[in-house]
Amino acid sequence: MSIIDYPLENGLIQANAPIEVSHKTGHFWFPSLHKVGDNTLACSIVRSADVAQGKWPAELYLSTDVGASWKFDQAIDSYGHTSIRHNQTTTLMMPYELWPAAPDDNLNSAASGNLLTLSTKGTLTVETPNITFCDFPAPLATYHEDELFLHHIGNILHLPGGQLFTTLYGKFDGDTHFCSFAVVSNDGGFTWFFRSIIATGDDVPEAPEGPNESDTQLLDNGDLICIYRVSSEREFYKSYSSDEGLTWSTPMRLIGMRSVQPRLAKLGNGAIVLTGGRPGLFCWLNADGKGETWEQINLGTHHNQLIETTEHQFPEAFCQAEEAWEPYEKPSSSTAYTGIMPWGEDKVIVTYDRLSNGWSGAPGPNGKVDRVFSLSLKISI
Repeated sequence: MSIIDYPLENGLIQANAPIEVSHKTGHFWFPSLHKVGDNTLACSIVRSADVAQGKWPAELYLSTDVGASWKFDQAIDSYGHTSIRHNQTTTLMMPYELWPAAPDDNLNSAASGNLLTLSTKGTLTVETPNITFCDFPAPLATYHEDELFLHHIGNILHLPGGQLFTTLYGKFDGDTHFCSFAVVSNDGGFTWFFRSIIATGDDVPEAPEGPNESDTQLLDNGDLICIYRVSSEREFYKSYSSDEGLTWSTPMRLIGMRSVQPRLAKLGNGAIVLTGGRPGLFCWLNADGKGETWEQINLGTHHNQLIETTEHQFPEAFCQAEEAWEPYEKPSSSTAYTGIMPWGEDKVIVTYDRLSNGWSGAPGPNGKVDRVFSLSLKISI
């Protein structure tokens, strides 16, 4: 059995068998997906500990068959969560952590991104252009060797008006909770300008962290929906904008859907797909085009049904979303961070990690290596 059908009330998800991207000792986790050219997928996988470090060393793996097989390509100095495809040859990957654009300038930030260029022979080259995020309305807080408390993690959208749109999270100087921010670009993603605050800690006072990791999609009616983390093991929240991200609705809790790095994809057939987890690992389908009604499949359980080697499977407590979140004391089975990439009218590729030693790096009590897998989902609504 290589495909399992998951009939839902408002659609059908057909999930292929997971494919291993690769495995390594040490840290090998937080996979993100980037499309380069017409048919090439790049999976970027972090090779360092989850600590403030400025740049996040990573490895790039390439697939030319929609994730059915993967091959190591090269190491890069600094990982990024999301990217924007410029044309048939180049894709710009955003930086994650940021510094002041000039000494003592806490209103503007900068860091090196990765410009991925694919030759006609399939060779990938990487340049590191400067990316800036400008004109924040108040000074941003600093931490770790004078970095700004501002992180890019959101996907990138084309707005109807022609601008690019994305989201970040961070803290203004003096804040105790995170805020989620919206920014726009007019030059293909090299320069971004502050547009709005999506939500603050005051908007979700019950959440210890405040609004942070987020993703956004453009709905059929022209509105934006932004879904964001507020704390580990707490449910996601969402806000809407009807004016291309200038203003946002009051945050609303997504009951039963949680908790880290929501990843959204909108397919050509109108389906909206959301992936995430902690505890557990899930995929949710929205077929109403409004982000209101979501149906769920369990990716952890699906993984175990089609992966025969016990050491490669998730523990049952993980699949049942009952695994205690103690990444060091009792090693977690996955970060629950996913990569996601829509493909054609009705497919989406998802990546995720399976950890052997939680946050301490492989080997460990759950295996000799950390592994990253990709999964192809066909969505019908």
